[in-house]
Amino acid sequence: MSGIDHASHLEGLSKDLVVAAEKRATLKAQVAAFRKSRATAKISDQQKKIKREIQQLSQRIDDLIKQIAQPPPRMERWTGVIPVTLRVESKGRKYEHVASTLDISDRGLRILTTTSLTPGQTLEVFSNRSLLGNCRVVWVVGAGSDRPSEVGLEILR
Repeated sequence: MSGIDHASHLEGLSKDLVVAAEKRATLKAQVAAFRKSRATAKISDQQKKIKREIQQLSQRIDDLIKQIAQPPPRMERWTGVIPVTLRVESKGRKYEHVASTLDISDRGLRILTTTSLTPGQTLEVFSNRSLLGNCRVVWVVGAGSDRPSEVGLEILR
């Protein structure tokens, strides 16, 4: 499920939650009104029916809340090495550095580079002169050694 699909899924769950909560509130108000009126056998049967419906709605609300609280599914990743160019701005100047991808998803990419990058830093990533995206450095492993470092980049929308 892509990020956009997950967002629309959450939107649908949220709408269902609001509808269920509003209906439950209406039914609870009806039960309160029954309590104020004189109890008859017919009203008592209606109250029981409404209370069962309230319990079912409460269970539905709990289930929806649990579904909404679930973390988004992990995005599919494409593993492969593609040469990319990193455009990094430093001291008002833009520098280009060569790197290569290790894997890519619709939310980010993992690259291998000899360029010194720090978490929080933003940069542009190009492949074949086409912009892949404006990215933010999320993590860096192996920085400061003579070998290239692995860098996790989040694609900014």
